Amino acid sequence: MISDTQTSITSSDPHFPSEITDLIFDFALPGLDPRSISSVAHASHHFRALANHQRFSSISFVYNDTKRIPTNVKMRICKFAELIQTGRQITTMRGIQTFISSFTLEVGIGSDFLNFTKLGYLSVIFDNLFRDPAITCEPVRMLSLNIAPDQPFRDWKKDGNTLLESLWSLIRTPYLNELRILRGSGIPLNLILGSNIENLHVGDLVMFDDEIVELKQVSRPVELKSLWLDVWPDSDLENYLQLICDTSDPPPERFSDLTDLVVYNGSNVFISRILGLTKSLKTLTLGHRYNPSQCNS
Repeated sequence: MISDTQTSITSSDPHFPSEITDLIFDFALPGLDPRSISSVAHASHHFRALANHQRFSSISFVYNDTKRIPTNVKMRICKFAELIQTGRQITTMRGIQTFISSFTLEVGIGSDFLNFTKLGYLSVIFDNLFRDPAITCEPVRMLSLNIAPDQPFRDWKKDGNTLLESLWSLIRTPYLNELRILRGSGIPLNLILGSNIENLHVGDLVMFDDEIVELKQVSRPVELKSLWLDVWPDSDLENYLQLICDTSDPPPERFSDLTDLVVYNGSNVFISRILGLTKSLKTLTLGHRYNPSQCNS
């Protein structure tokens, strides 16, 4: 127990400069349990911002291959959407969505994801991400999608579902600069046109859709700084060019701002075609991932 004398001495000590205090909390917060972080958040508006950065800077909703989305995951999504809506009504404090610089959504095969999305909770989250200039203090503002192929993107706008429209708007926010589509089917070829995405990663389990999203036609090509393609065997390069450039036959040096390129499983023709569109490339990574289906038994 601390004595009264010790307490009075501590209380009379000069305060640390705010910069030192912030550094201490930046170092300590990652090691604290959720309850302790909540205690920090209640200390003051300033400490609340420090705590919220620790709690909400990176958000992931992951449900693995299962027939139904686990109830606890649904509850987390619902609660998070409600927190965002409630926070927007308080104008004296930053909403929790303004601290998010990384958002991951992963959906397994056979889940009831499409039915759940019709409730609108994920649309609320998408409608509020990466809209606040406060997150520009983070160099990377990333959205990662890993969606099982039986939950096609094209179905996110059917039967009153607004999730595809919300995703369309989210991708075009001014502050989102990195997009990872690691898995997904029915992906419209105009999904990212007109966006401010600088870093794009397209996984090998991505299947495009010839259908164009009938929300708002935007044809401005995406000015990428880094591009990572995990190419599915025999993938059509034209689809990737259409996704990024709005044409399968872009002009020379279309990727003039591209400095980093990673291609896995791409053919020589595929790689040469992309290289011919670059001008300022600094790093090039080529590789091949083992795929048992490509081997003879």
